[in-house]
Amino acid sequence: LDRLELHGNCLASLVPTSQTHRGMCWSRLVCLKVMGNGLKTLPDVFEDMHSLRVLGLASNRLSALPGGLVGLRCLEWLLAYDNSLNSLPEGLLGNSRLDRLLLEANPFEPEAVLRLLSDAKTSNVKTVGLDVTQVQRAVAVCKDWDAHLPSCVSVGTVIPVRGSCQVTMKLTQASQLRRRP
Repeated sequence: LDRLELHGNCLASLVPTSQTHRGMCWSRLVCLKVMGNGLKTLPDVFEDMHSLRVLGLASNRLSALPGGLVGLRCLEWLLAYDNSLNSLPEGLLGNSRLDRLLLEANPFEPEAVLRLLSDAKTSNVKTVGLDVTQVQRAVAVCKDWDAHLPSCVSVGTVIPVRGSCQVTMKLTQASQLRRRP
């Protein structure tokens, strides 16, 4: 098993059934998508997911991401928008392969957003998705804000598509599309 997609199944938890199953199943996953469920927490199995490249956690009720995500050296896409996250694991952008990090519609503490913006300046990530409210709250508490977002940061307003629980659109100012890297 290298791909597990459990979209919109009203899952309340994601728990391996046994230690043997844990080692056999989770370590081979390349793609795990559990978007649109009722997950509040995640099991601490990420240190076993050495091959994981895509992790879709969007539209759940997660209040934290496990610290084990930082050690996933193959992770390229982390979709964690529309949750209840208020902070992020320290060093999340230190992963040299992380390409996309989508975090819109989370009630982050302003300090978490400021740290993320600072880390984004020196990371290899190509896209960090934030929403207008997240950035406005962070800028409001920062006395020395320089008004320049890293070129990888995309800020806009996320709008759900009527009739779909999995599709959203993001409205972004045209000026962001013309920024130099």
